[in-house]
Amino acid sequence: MSTARISFALAFAASLVAACSSAKGTGLATDVMPATPADAGTGTPADAALDATTPPEAAPPATDAAVAQPPPGECAAETAQSACITCCTNAHMDGSTVYFVALIDCMCLTDNCARECATTLCDPMNPTNADATCNTCIQAKNSACTPSIKMTCTADADCTAFDACIGKSDCAGKTK
Repeated sequence: MSTARISFALAFAASLVAACSSAKGTGLATDVMPATPADAGTGTPADAALDATTPPEAAPPATDAAVAQPPPGECAAETAQSACITCCTNAHMDGSTVYFVALIDCMCLTDNCARECATTLCDPMNPTNADATCNTCIQAKNSACTPSIKMTCTADADCTAFDACIGKSDCAGKTK
């Protein structure tokens, strides 16, 4: 991996995350179970049968039981997608480099976007921002790179933290 590609990976962070990251990162963040419905325990026949056969310690939770929400990501306060990504990149510089280098390496494979991005992202001597053709390919081939990026990123603690920051901060869901 050339120094130019590593430097470019950091400079190109915002557009690649927008094209390639889901709202929850690559799936390293956990989901939260939904809250108990508001009508639980309203005295319907099903509730009466449950109350008659269920010991009190196994009864469903009260309707006012709060569901603990996971803490927001460290960059959740950012309102724009690019500012959120920049915040996570700055907070996890080494991890974001690992993530973006893995992403560029995968996207520049022959089976992915090497041809479409040959004069921009995949130019080994002078990588530049992707043009419309390259971006279209990146969006179409995103899922092809997910396993290799996840494997590479999972092996690096700061990359995992960067991915979690992007997901928990909902960077992809913010306005561009």
